[in-house]
Amino acid sequence: MCGGVTASSVCVDSAVRGGAVNGEGLTEREISAFAAVFHDRDAATDLLAAVRFPLADLPSSAPTPRLFWSAISRELRAGALVDGRRKLLTAARERYPNNSAFDGIATAAAVGGATPSGPVVWNLPGRLPRFVGRDGLLADLHAKLTADARVALVALDGMGGVGKSAAALEYAHRHAAEFDVAWWVPAERAELVGQHLAGLAKALGLPPGSDPASIWIALRRVASWLVIFDNVEDVGAVAPFQPGEGGRVLVTSRLRSVRGLGRALPVPLLDRDASVALLQERVSGLDRAVAGQLAAAVGDLPFAVEQAAGYLDETDTPGRRLLLRHVWDRSARPRWQSSLARRARTDRGRH
Repeated sequence: MCGGVTASSVCVDSAVRGGAVNGEGLTEREISAFAAVFHDRDAATDLLAAVRFPLADLPSSAPTPRLFWSAISRELRAGALVDGRRKLLTAARERYPNNSAFDGIATAAAVGGATPSGPVVWNLPGRLPRFVGRDGLLADLHAKLTADARVALVALDGMGGVGKSAAALEYAHRHAAEFDVAWWVPAERAELVGQHLAGLAKALGLPPGSDPASIWIALRRVASWLVIFDNVEDVGAVAPFQPGEGGRVLVTSRLRSVRGLGRALPVPLLDRDASVALLQERVSGLDRAVAGQLAAAVGDLPFAVEQAAGYLDETDTPGRRLLLRHVWDRSARPRWQSSLARRARTDRGRH
């Protein structure tokens, strides 16, 4: 099972993580089987033509057989061929009746219940357990990322703690099934950006030690992909990595200068109802009126709301007492207020 809080490992998940499904795609096991047996493009095209898959929907280029068949799976989910999954599996078993890779797979497909695959290559951090109040932002983000394939780069910017990374991560999980590659690049240290991209080399059929430029060229041959550069501190470090046809790039940063990279989308504070919902979800029994006062006291900044909720939960301090003791009494501000003040000072120096 894929998960965790860091983008430290590459994993494959057979579950659908988001996106509309109109047809039935291949499972992860099936993608691996087709890639192993029909690894030659001519052989793959011959099989697809035999089941009347629309050849115009074939990926124009794919660095590896797995990525080729992942793209085919995505087309099947989009409805490119009616009953396409069963037809492909049946045709493959007829051609290779003694190949164990297809034993039982076509039968399982006939009775249904298989789970379509998500991205073949991904390293996304685990999905956040609490994510509220950002549906409008995510809809705007999706619209901007898909509006024009030639300018498929969106920069999320805003003050520290406003939830840029959380929004990017939630978007990636909701739409991951639409991509063959979904890759998370921690970008706060410019000198390590290339190193984080290097993890893609093997999956793209490149030798170890390939330089970032070569990796990016190979990535642009993938039919559909998403790369997120998170917490960019040096715009120049990510500027060379522009999207191509089928590719999407998402950048998060406290720097307003990232807006020059593509389409800009400032991340606002939470609305009050979302702040209250987050506090009440985290702190059992918290009165709505008190939650609203706490949200107002921290300015509806997601980081500060989460810190306030954590303080209440960890110390078992009643919400009203926290307001009296730590909001109205400036001499005894808790750690979440101090953190907020430090972030605000830092951001004023960056803008």
